[in-house]
Amino acid sequence: MLIELICVARRPPAWLSEARQEYARRLPRTFALEFVHINPARDALSATQRRHEEGARVLKRVASTSPLIALEVNADHLSSTGLARKLDDFRGRCQRLAIVIGGADGLDEAVISRAVTSWSVSRLTLPHQLMQLLMAEQIYRAWTILEGHPYHRA
Repeated sequence: MLIELICVARRPPAWLSEARQEYARRLPRTFALEFVHINPARDALSATQRRHEEGARVLKRVASTSPLIALEVNADHLSSTGLARKLDDFRGRCQRLAIVIGGADGLDEAVISRAVTSWSVSRLTLPHQLMQLLMAEQIYRAWTILEGHPYHRA
């Protein structure tokens, strides 16, 4: 399965790319992680207009056959083992999975409507760069849980 982590954010600095890629490199091809960047909308637009424009770009990028998961603060909270179970379920049903980290103003309703589910990583507001790294690590952790690897010891 290919997991596309779609990030509404500018290109990451080198330190973030290196850290994210470290986790992606550890994964096998059968559980691959790819980072996709969607440029944020112009600041001159209203928050609603920015969400709408960014949402249109996200939906254009997601394959029509890919399940889409929206990351939202007010969605269902998952533990690491819960995330592993969810990803294992998707792995059994599809070849591609899109997980979306929205822009600074959140996700457009069109993206949320297209999503098969929404997940919350934390009730905290986290910077986009940290979310990208956190999701890379948690996807790697999920794979180690599924494979019985000792990385996850909780």
